[in-house]
Amino acid sequence: MTLNIKPATLSDFETVYHFICELEEVSFDKEKMRVIFEENLKSQKIIYLIGSYQNEPAAFLSCHLQNLLHHNGMIAEIQELFILKKFRRKKFGSILIDYLIALLKKKKVFQLEVTSNKVRTETLHFYKSIGFTDSHIKFVKPLI
Repeated sequence: MTLNIKPATLSDFETVYHFICELEEVSFDKEKMRVIFEENLKSQKIIYLIGSYQNEPAAFLSCHLQNLLHHNGMIAEIQELFILKKFRRKKFGSILIDYLIALLKKKKVFQLEVTSNKVRTETLHFYKSIGFTDSHIKFVKPLI
């Protein structure tokens, strides 16, 4: 199966909105998300990728880049990775991440990170299966 990957554009918003709502199992405020999406598309430190199979949107990946003092350089972190259910287990996640890694190497990013909720056991297994190591613990404190 061939996954066609391209940078997301404004015309992809509806697809991304539905993917993120399904990923998080929440109906987000669409206009608020549109503002965030448009703002992030303008950033040189945010990568949004859309994967399509036979002209049907199948996957979305977002990645944020940042210069961190404690790394003494640029790192990248996957923020969202979503594959439509009917396209899962077809290597689309691996293909998207390989594509992302090629982009990041060109930008001289030396580390790719990802955080996933502990309840997403299949997701955790996926990341381990493609070479990510379970090396850190993330703490979260809701403020609102």
